[in-house]
Amino acid sequence: MKHFSWLAAALIAGCGFGDNNVTRTTPDAGGHLPGDGCSTCAPDAAPVDAPVSHACALLPQSGCSGGTPACDLTTADDGSTACRAVTSQGTSNDHCSVDTACRTGYTCVHDGANLPFCSRFCAQDADCTGTGSRCLDELVDAHDHPLGVITCTNACDPYAQSGCPSGMGCLGFDDGTSDYTDCEYMGGKADGAACMHSVECSEGSSCVSVGGGAAMCEPNCIVGNDNTCDVNETCVGFTSPLVIGGVEYGACQ
Repeated sequence: MKHFSWLAAALIAGCGFGDNNVTRTTPDAGGHLPGDGCSTCAPDAAPVDAPVSHACALLPQSGCSGGTPACDLTTADDGSTACRAVTSQGTSNDHCSVDTACRTGYTCVHDGANLPFCSRFCAQDADCTGTGSRCLDELVDAHDHPLGVITCTNACDPYAQSGCPSGMGCLGFDDGTSDYTDCEYMGGKADGAACMHSVECSEGSSCVSVGGGAAMCEPNCIVGNDNTCDVNETCVGFTSPLVIGGVEYGACQ
């Protein structure tokens, strides 16, 4: 089992050709959702281990061929790599039960409680594909110690709710001039319900505060197009504009 910890939240990586106990995380210093509070945490010091074995390279992919063409993390849960088979061409839109279900250059990640999904290895934003995708999701081991391996956030549409594996919602993240998107398992709170974080809301909504009032779940929309809200509602932009791929997103009021 692999975990991922975001540069803003935390997930776990899925089971693979070995059960990689790795987690995917996003540093809190990165972007945050409009209306969300940012938390700060420091993981325990990592233990001193034996040298990590790298039988192949994750990025760019090299050192593997034939029946095991993909380089991936191993069951050792220490950042070591090995070659594995590819039984399905899974990408960031696909769920996976084993690492072999992800195509070369991808690995299977999860949050420990929900279905895992494929995530693309990266070293910089240019390694990621699709509008809104950035190199921000860091993999960690079962003790939340960083492995020095990063994967891409999902390219998805916060309004149309497209681009995510089934059962997940697309959220937009405010990060100055480099806003981005990612997919999350949502909590299902109805619009108008009190919230602290956007992941508590339903797919297609975010946790926002208007005029300093209590934060509530409200539908995502496209600023300048009130047709993306219900009748008699207006799409209002955030204090720090959320702009992804040239589109400004807001919340219906």
